[in-house]
Amino acid sequence: MASAGPTRIHAVVDKLIDISGEATGLQVLDGPHVGEVMLEALCVGFTDGPDRPGYTVDVSRQQGMGRPRLQEDFTVRVLMTITSGDTDMATLRSRAAVLIGQLDTALRDDVVVDGAWDRAVVGGAMDWIPIQHEQGATCNVIFTVEGSSLL
Repeated sequence: MASAGPTRIHAVVDKLIDISGEATGLQVLDGPHVGEVMLEALCVGFTDGPDRPGYTVDVSRQQGMGRPRLQEDFTVRVLMTITSGDTDMATLRSRAAVLIGQLDTALRDDVVVDGAWDRAVVGGAMDWIPIQHEQGATCNVIFTVEGSSLL
């Protein structure tokens, strides 16, 4: 791959938005959104405060002789929200798990995305936030997509 400069996070986020929509069929937002969203949506680059960025990168130098090779490791925070007019939280949890599985499968199938990443997967840590409210129920899941590429 040709050198991408100091980071590829812009290409990573753009491709992740495309893959997320194709894999899940959900509304996909590029960062947090003020206003109403659909009942099922993904927010790529989710942040819930100044100490929790939407995405992070860490660039390290690879061992070897000659021209320095750099590796960029990235983490993109994602919020999935699934809302229903009834209070059946089990159905919402199940739907969220299926959708996250579909995204993970799509990322594993697109192992190398030229100009974006050499590998990307759904991260292992997830925060599940079930909410019962007057209009029904909502299941929010905050998770990460993690990966790396050579710059």
